[in-house]
Amino acid sequence: MQVGEIRPATVDDFKQLLDIVFSHEDWDAKPDKGGVKVWTKSNSTSPVKMIKLAVDFDDISAVTLYDVLHDPNYRVHWDESMIEGRNMWKAILPIFNSFVLFM
Repeated sequence: MQVGEIRPATVDDFKQLLDIVFSHEDWDAKPDKGGVKVWTKSNSTSPVKMIKLAVDFDDISAVTLYDVLHDPNYRVHWDESMIEGRNMWKAILPIFNSFVLFM
């Protein structure tokens, strides 16, 4: 899948996503803060950097975390930037509210 391309994801797209998630080659590691690992990467087609985060949660399962992040009926109770059932992320100024991709 190319940046900016909109179409249903294929098996190859998910393989590419896994490569992005697990490979840190060409990513700039930032100092860990509070157990959160952060990497950034510039993109030649956009001035917006890609980011990826990693954190270990010892007290909840991956399935529960996924459900909490993706269930709009529950998420509206804890996510102040949830608007009309859309996944929105309230960014720090000067960036405006942006859609977040959870794949």
